[in-house]
Amino acid sequence: MFRKRRERERQQELAKEAARLEAEASSIAQAGSRPRIPGRASEGQDAIAEAVEAFRNSKAGK
Repeated sequence: MFRKRRERERQQELAKEAARLEAEASSIAQAGSRPRIPGRASEGQDAIAEAVEAFRNSKAGK
């Protein structure tokens, strides 16, 4: 019973951290400097999205 509660608390903490990281990544992507080469900004956004998705799919993100 204690393990389940501890695991549930851990999951909640990880979910909060994932949400915080996603919000931070979104903020960075929106506020980022203008790309020197047109069309390159989306690459950074794609990398951030991939990192967030990888975290969500990882053992830590579940």
